[in-house]
Parts: sequence; structure tokens; C-alpha cells
Amino acid sequence: YQSIAYYCRVKEKKMPAYKTGVRGRPKKTFAYMIKSRRVTRGYSQRELAALLGIDHTYVSHWENGRRCPNVGILHDLVEVLEYNDKEVRWLLRTLAEGKV
Repeated sequence: YQSIAYYCRVKEKKMPAYKTGVRGRPKKTFAYMIKSRRVTRGYSQRELAALLGIDHTYVSHWENGRRCPNVGILHDLVEVLEYNDKEVRWLLRTLAEGKV
């Protein structure tokens, strides 16, 4: 977790959240996965932020690829959005690889 948090803090380059891949399909980035799961669970950004105890602008920053959640919030986010073990490993790998 520390290397992921460190990577997100020192990262200066801002990447768009929804890059298009093969045949115009979106590449699965961390931001894309957070937003799609939030929408499928039926939460607004404000509702998700209230459940996590943070300001709603942080959720917007995550979904636009401008920021990464810290370790504590990432743990709560995984619980609230009900990710399974395989999805959690995928989220951590994409953060480590810089696919924010």
C-alpha cells in the first residue's frame, strides 16, 4: 500500500480517466472502474462521499483520474462498493502500474 500511496502523491502527469482503446471501447483504468461500480451500485458522488466520510470533490477527482485515494479510504471504498478479492487485486495492480 505504501508504494501505491507514494506513487499517487509524486505523480505529476494527469491522465484522462476514459482513454479509448481498441474499437473505441474504454480502457479499464482505476477511474473507470470506480465510476462504473459507483453507478451500478446506485450511488451519486455525494452519497459515496458521505459513506466514506469525505468531501464529494475527492470522488470527482478519482473518477477524472486526477487523484488516487489514500490507503485508509481505499480500504473503505473497497468495502462500500463491494469489490471481490480478484477485483481488489486488479485495482491495486492498476494503481501500481499508473493506470489511474
